[in-house]
Amino acid sequence: MFSTSRTVKKDLPTYDWQLTRDTKKILGLEVRKATAKLDNNSIIAWYAPKIPYKAGPEDVWGLPGLILEYKLNNNDYEIHVFAKELDYLEGNNVKIKFPDDSEAISQEEYQKQIMEEAKKMEEMYSQGVDTSD
Repeated sequence: MFSTSRTVKKDLPTYDWQLTRDTKKILGLEVRKATAKLDNNSIIAWYAPKIPYKAGPEDVWGLPGLILEYKLNNNDYEIHVFAKELDYLEGNNVKIKFPDDSEAISQEEYQKQIMEEAKKMEEMYSQGVDTSD
């Protein structure tokens, strides 16, 4: 189960980003601050306009530059994710191979499969070890 490759379809959240004038440096690049609220979470993201990809770590995306740092806060916990290193590819001929999603499963189906596999493993481990000769 866990060694099998899968394509999981997942809807990305939509953020109502509020861009600010705040700037700082991350890994030598000037980044700009943006904030958003999603459900009970508040998000602070720092993005690099000079890297024009609307991507970021995990499900955080949609800014006019690559997100190099973000903090997600709610009443129970805080998540802080940040870039530690940037590697640049030479040239502009980056080719992305998109997965064949003809056999893709939903996030819900994936979670169901994980839970079923965890249950099987728990049953297997709870049987104990036969120590008789």
